Amino acid sequence: MHQIYLFGYPITTSWSPVMHKAAFKACGMAGEYIVMSLPPEALQGAIEALRHPNVLGANVTMPYKQTVMPMLNEISREAQTLGAVNTIVNKDGWLVGHNTDVYGAIATLRTLKPKGKQVLLLGAGGAARAVLGALCNEDLLPSGVTLVNRSADRLHDIAPFLATLSYPVTPLTTADYELASQTPPLHPTSDRRHDTNITPEPIGLLINTTTAGTLWGKLQFDCPVWDLNYGRKSDLLRHYAVERKLPFTDGSLMLAGQAQKAFALWTGHDLPLNTFLDELQGAL
Repeated sequence: MHQIYLFGYPITTSWSPVMHKAAFKACGMAGEYIVMSLPPEALQGAIEALRHPNVLGANVTMPYKQTVMPMLNEISREAQTLGAVNTIVNKDGWLVGHNTDVYGAIATLRTLKPKGKQVLLLGAGGAARAVLGALCNEDLLPSGVTLVNRSADRLHDIAPFLATLSYPVTPLTTADYELASQTPPLHPTSDRRHDTNITPEPIGLLINTTTAGTLWGKLQFDCPVWDLNYGRKSDLLRHYAVERKLPFTDGSLMLAGQAQKAFALWTGHDLPLNTFLDELQGAL
């Protein structure tokens, strides 16, 4: 029986097994999708175990999307550009890292139509990189992105990637954003954020890539909301948005889109998106 794994820490719940079970059934393959919540000291051994002939590969979630990269034999161009891996493919013991999150991000963003709008993006991890990469598509290109993260260290780490993007990005810590958003109220820029003569550009879309679920509570916004969390993990922000009559999208479509692409890389079967999305939405 073929095996696919999900590595992360901690993993309390995941709906990926539901989708991939349906995918195996749809293409007539015997396989299982196994969730493993791995502490850091167990990650290297788990990666090496992926080389077994029965193992097709793995998904990788927080906090390991960058950690696994030096453990692999090869990194796809797309994953290298984004600086994050969420899918590992076992090719006869040769492990190749890919990023399929970006495909799910593109699918979702095309429903949200960010082109020409100012985006407020929360978080600077692997999921944020996928969203930022997806926004480089011509039909999605925003006027700019304000990237807010609690940790200044994480903003420093992502800075070289931000410099490669085809639209302006302003990285700010939460504290700096709160200070800058007082004068003027929205969309500060890092070098001019205390200039009260600036006319702020309204935020057209808020995207939350954090798992903490509360960072957005400190910010001001009155726009459509996309939370990459799904199920109960998206409840807090969903309720906040609904109470204020703001359009809300969760992470279901992105999860299904990345799963569709990953399954194709593992098995060679390019199944319809609804094979994954219908199963996920039914389970949720």
